[in-house]
Amino acid sequence: SPHGGLLGSDGLAPRASSADPGPDSGGVSLRRALAGLAAGLEQWEVALERWAALAARLPDDRERAEAAINAATAAFRLRRAAEVHAFARRAREAAGDEPVIAIEADCRDAQALLWLEGRVADAQPLVDRAIDAATALASQAGGAERLDDAASDAYVKALRGRLYAAIRRTDA
Repeated sequence: SPHGGLLGSDGLAPRASSADPGPDSGGVSLRRALAGLAAGLEQWEVALERWAALAARLPDDRERAEAAINAATAAFRLRRAAEVHAFARRAREAAGDEPVIAIEADCRDAQALLWLEGRVADAQPLVDRAIDAATALASQAGGAERLDDAASDAYVKALRGRLYAAIRRTDA
C-alpha cells in the first residue's frame, strides 16, 4: 500500500536487506523508497541508517541534500540532537544556495534546539532566517499560494518554527 500498511514493519527488514547491493539507478530508487517506507512506518533507526547512506552516496548534490534532510528528521525522532545538526549541516553543504534546502535545514536545526536541547534563544536566529528566506521565496513566486510543493512545505515549516519558538518562549 502507499503508506506501508499492508507491508508493515515486519515486512520492512527483508525488503531493506535486498536493496543493499548494486549502485545502479534502480537500486537507488529502491533504497530511497525503502528509506521513505521506514520513516512512514516510524522505524526511525532503519530510516536514519537508510537516509544517511543515501546522503553519503547519491551522485547529485540536491538528492544528497534531500537525503540529509530526511536523515535529520529521523535523528530528531530518535532524539539525537547532534546528529540532527550534523545532517542539517551536510544538507546545506550539498545544496549550496538552494533556498528550500536552506529553509528545511534551518527548521531541523531550530527544532532540535527548541525541543531536544531547550536552547530557545539559540533557535531564534535560525527561525528568523528560515522565515526571511521563506518570505522571499513567496514574494518571488507572487505569493505563497503560487509556491511549488517543496517550497510550500518549507514555507509552512518555517511558519510552524516561528510558532514553536513563540510557544517555547511562552509568547504564543
